Amino acid sequence: MKSVTPFLALLCAFAASARAAEALDPIRSVEIGKQRELLVNGKPFFPIMSWAQATSRLEKLRGLGFNTFNGSGKTAAEALEKAKAAGGYAMLHWDRFESSAKGHPSLLAYSLKDEPDMGVQKDKPRNSVEEVKGWYESVRRNDPSRPVFLNFTASFQSSQGADKPGVLDYYKAAAAHAEILCFDNYPVYQANRDDRLIWVAEGVSELRALGGSHKPVWAWIETSKGSKWITYERQKDVTPEITRTEVWMAVIRGATGIGYFTHAWRPAFTEFAPDEAMQAELKRTNEQLTRLAPAILSAPSARKCSVAFKDGLPGEVLLREHDGHVYLFANNLDMKDLGKREDAVKAAYRGGTATLSVEGLKTGTEIEVLDEGRTLKAGDGVFVDAFPPLGIHLYRFKP
Repeated sequence: MKSVTPFLALLCAFAASARAAEALDPIRSVEIGKQRELLVNGKPFFPIMSWAQATSRLEKLRGLGFNTFNGSGKTAAEALEKAKAAGGYAMLHWDRFESSAKGHPSLLAYSLKDEPDMGVQKDKPRNSVEEVKGWYESVRRNDPSRPVFLNFTASFQSSQGADKPGVLDYYKAAAAHAEILCFDNYPVYQANRDDRLIWVAEGVSELRALGGSHKPVWAWIETSKGSKWITYERQKDVTPEITRTEVWMAVIRGATGIGYFTHAWRPAFTEFAPDEAMQAELKRTNEQLTRLAPAILSAPSARKCSVAFKDGLPGEVLLREHDGHVYLFANNLDMKDLGKREDAVKAAYRGGTATLSVEGLKTGTEIEVLDEGRTLKAGDGVFVDAFPPLGIHLYRFKP
């Protein structure tokens, strides 16, 4: 096989960038499907959001595979027209409604005030359920053609102290006043706990339970250090591997959309802190999510499936069937804290060999490992693969 010339590599990269930045179709309708997915013009759509970014940055974000811009623009007109110019969709803050926004072809959804639950564990939420209800009803009166998005902190999670009296009651009541639910839990950025990335997966599962079986649940994902809660010198890095792991653990647990939190306050404030390595990872992961969206958002397969790692490492799988293929998405979730009592947390990630079992898988079936340029051969109902630390593999085969 001939090596790829630098010119050809550059050309391929340019072509990939051009594909990622293609303008999305004008929106005629937005609905919620049976799999808690968004249907845009009747087709499954996987939102990949930014948060509160200057409209001058939207074209760059679109080139990285973002397709939805939440909280950009000082007016409805600016938000919608700049999203259209960048080739993506806007999520408009509910209090910036203008009559010209109603049914706009670039308007994906309305976003209620961010984190109204802040302080709920101290019995002092930033906004009451009645206020959330009022915002929601205002949107429904003005433009019932688009769904309503509501984002929470992670205080509904059992790992974050949600057992305090009245906490879950607040969330159940507030969640009734939105069609789309979302949350933000940044294990490293906020808590310096790179051994607790699993909080993101747990948040998806717990918010799905709170919201009911029919509501989409999305998750915000961290992309850098630089929080204002920890001195910069003490903060651990949010690596590309960590961000990728959090995205796919959310998807495997059932998230039907994701967003990236890119703000940093240290060493100086910026709306977009991801470095070049992180941007490359965002582009790679976003391209995969976009390309695989029809499979990710399809109905669960009736086949039984499981993953078992040697040495007992934890891992999870998602199995879907779409367009004549079986898709299996699997991850390695090992993230032990190996620190001593007197130490700070010292996370250590291990790689391992996994046996993946799929009901009805025939011996000799060729398993394609997507985007890795390799294939595997199945045994009777199983196949085996090696996973690096925090590794994710995406598989496809014909049944």
